[in-house]
Amino acid sequence: MSSSRVSGTMARLVRLTKQISRTHYVNYSSMPRPAISQNPVRSCNIKQTIIASSRKFQYFRGDDKNKGKGFGVAGIISGGFCLGILGFFEKKEELTPEDELLIKIKRSILAIQEGEVQKAERHLSDAWKMSTELEREDVKTQIMDIQANLALQIGELDKALRLFQLVTQRMVYHQNVEVTDNSVVEISIKLAQIFAMKGNKEESLTGFQYCVDTQREKIKQGVKDEDTLMLAAWALQSLAQAYMTEGTQENKIDRANIAIAAEYEHEALAYVSEAVGQDSHQAVVIASDLASILALQGNVDGALKQLEECEKIAAEKYQYLRAAIRVNTGSLYLQKGEYSEANRVCKEARMIAGMYKDLESVMRADECISKSRDEMSSDTYQQQQQQNRTSTS
Repeated sequence: MSSSRVSGTMARLVRLTKQISRTHYVNYSSMPRPAISQNPVRSCNIKQTIIASSRKFQYFRGDDKNKGKGFGVAGIISGGFCLGILGFFEKKEELTPEDELLIKIKRSILAIQEGEVQKAERHLSDAWKMSTELEREDVKTQIMDIQANLALQIGELDKALRLFQLVTQRMVYHQNVEVTDNSVVEISIKLAQIFAMKGNKEESLTGFQYCVDTQREKIKQGVKDEDTLMLAAWALQSLAQAYMTEGTQENKIDRANIAIAAEYEHEALAYVSEAVGQDSHQAVVIASDLASILALQGNVDGALKQLEECEKIAAEKYQYLRAAIRVNTGSLYLQKGEYSEANRVCKEARMIAGMYKDLESVMRADECISKSRDEMSSDTYQQQQQQNRTSTS
């Protein structure tokens, strides 16, 4: 085989490992679009919140109209790179050891995309052995990163924690990656999320704060590329969620923590708007989170107005977000005691959620419809309606 073919394969392998180092391996087949928090007036569940935040990183890498942009798995595959490589190596006699390694890594990513965990683990185990034989320590680091993300995806927190820590050590001490590099910051956010899910509150808050401070300093020094800004937004939003959790313990609202969460969400929105625009779906999601905060602060009318603005943008550009926004709107009408309006809005949300197979929104919409129906059938509500009709006649 010609030296140019070998060098070309190695170039592809290096390019892939660089992409993998900044990839978040969440299974997006079941949740391909950004998640909007659907608990605007309820206590936060820290594990559910962090998992949602982890999934959200996809939308920090480009929206559905630009899947090839960024570093996510969806971007790599939908851009044709993965499938093209597999097709390119159909002739067995042309394969080099580097080709085989590249294919194994690609196939592991495809398996993760398809939710085939055991298959992905087999490919990764084979790729690890091949990397050892080829003495490619840099590729072994990337394989370990994929394994860590996969462990996080399936809830093996201790394994994910150990692997992410090892990946960071290898990157910093063996590959001379700066501790402030975006790839290290991304892993640090994931480590903080794992600490949160394990109930290590102080370590989690310290980790999120470190990531926020690191990104702020880079931005202060004039580093304002999209990746840096969006990682800053993700870290800020994760920190905001942590304070919201603290602010809603045991169904009691701590306004001080909620106010801190609001500040972080506003800063995250500013970075997202600068990076990808005020009408991006990333901005819509964060604005929806801010509506949740307004509701927690008791400003239900302000929250409804904020959600109305979110829905205007979603109706024009991001129809798949509308169900979650409508469910949140209906929930707020429930809080206000406007049960008929809540019922109407949640029925609309239920219909939209069904169209886009948004199972969480379907469930929340059904809850809203049931609660509003029960309230409307109560004697107290019927008496109030009768009094209203009498007063207006």
